[in-house]
Amino acid sequence: MVQKKLAKDVKCTMDELERLSKDRDWQVRINVARNLKTSAETLAKLSEDTGWKIRCNIAENPNAPSFVLEKLSGDKIAIIRGKAVQNINNFRIREMMKVGMNASLSVKNNKLSKLDMIFF
Repeated sequence: MVQKKLAKDVKCTMDELERLSKDRDWQVRINVARNLKTSAETLAKLSEDTGWKIRCNIAENPNAPSFVLEKLSGDKIAIIRGKAVQNINNFRIREMMKVGMNASLSVKNNKLSKLDMIFF
């Protein structure tokens, strides 16, 4: 019970989350997969878990690295594939928005760079 709560806690350190990702209790591992503080490395290792609910929660984690999401997009379970693809698309949208925001901030002396012109 204590591990389940700790794995949910955003104040939990990455080292603690790494340790909890190896817990025998699948519910603890699910909470690690959901935790936004879980490192990309830990999520990558957890993506090999045989528990489909764990992989599904990784597929939904907005901090899951793209290479993990791409792998999960080929999972044998359809719901995991769908959530991974949705998260990949969300990741790409977030990245495009970052580039767009940076491009709009880079306008200097009323001149636009080539990158700026793509977004305007």
